[in-house]
Amino acid sequence: MSADFERIYAETCERLSRYLRSILPDPEERQDCFQEAYLRLWRSSSRELPLNPGAWLVVVARRIALARAGRPRPATAGADEIAVGRPPSLRLEVEEALAALGEAQRETFCLRHFGGLSYAEIAAELRIPIGTVASRIHEALAVLRRELVGELEPKEG
Repeated sequence: MSADFERIYAETCERLSRYLRSILPDPEERQDCFQEAYLRLWRSSSRELPLNPGAWLVVVARRIALARAGRPRPATAGADEIAVGRPPSLRLEVEEALAALGEAQRETFCLRHFGGLSYAEIAAELRIPIGTVASRIHEALAVLRRELVGELEPKEG
């Protein structure tokens, strides 16, 4: 199991870190959820490894965060992921755009784009139809596009 766990960790740690940064602003809370998710994977591995460990870890980490804090507060760290390669001043604009999303849109968007879950995995976790997942992501992208389009276009002059 040790080799399997090491392989899974290597393949999933960045994805889980990215997702936790998108939902938890406090670095200590993120680290606690990160460690707890991997600890639960280790404990459950004596039975059977999940078919998709990355998705399993994101779902478990989400549930840990919900249990600890009620509902995760919208984090601004997701702005770092979106604003990569852009001027530092854009980070604030991205934070504001993420804050403009409704809670359901933000949660669905973060599970998909930071957590890497498929539409079917999101639907199962949130207990909503796949069509609802698709529409929430579509709406979230529309809001982000509307909020950011002026900031992302090159300045003339």
